[in-house]
Amino acid sequence: MKVIKDKKYELVHVPREDNLKDKILGKYLNNMPMSKRLPMSFIFLADGCYKLGLRKISIKIEKDNEIYINNGSSVMHIKDFIQ
Repeated sequence: MKVIKDKKYELVHVPREDNLKDKILGKYLNNMPMSKRLPMSFIFLADGCYKLGLRKISIKIEKDNEIYINNGSSVMHIKDFIQ
């Protein structure tokens, strides 16, 4: 995973160009206010599968590019998952 720093902003997730789900996730994460960003990164494993800390999670993109997280026991919107 690459982290790009700039004087004006810091990208927390650089998406894979060949993966639409990763691009949508990257856009969401990079547009979050700095105060709400996670202290750890989403590490890409496979299409829709990531490692976040010690957990493996999967994401699903619904209509209007809404991101839902499946953490093994429940499915929730990414906004609820991050809080």
